[in-house]
Amino acid sequence: EMTAKGIWCVGLATGEVKWKRLVENAGTTSPVLVDGKVISFVQRFDRGDDSPSRIVMFKASPDKFEELGHITQSGKKTWSCEMSSPAVANGKLFLRLHDAVACYDLTAK
Repeated sequence: EMTAKGIWCVGLATGEVKWKRLVENAGTTSPVLVDGKVISFVQRFDRGDDSPSRIVMFKASPDKFEELGHITQSGKKTWSCEMSSPAVANGKLFLRLHDAVACYDLTAK
């Protein structure tokens, strides 16, 4: 579950919270599940700093939150909490920006 206060993993059968990760504005887009990984826009992790907005990829696991990678915004093309949900096709991540489309190769090492 992604809410404005964080990312939560909740057991469907019991409703038990398995883990949670506090973030700012996590629920502004729908997450995408691909190959056992969740990809979502996150405005800012609750780290007590001004960490930038990012697209975060984490393991889809009830055991713990495990970040597998992220893309931090850079340059003139900025992301915002109003952006559409990410899309994945043929190993590529597509993001609609305010005035452009960004494409990231998820198969690159």
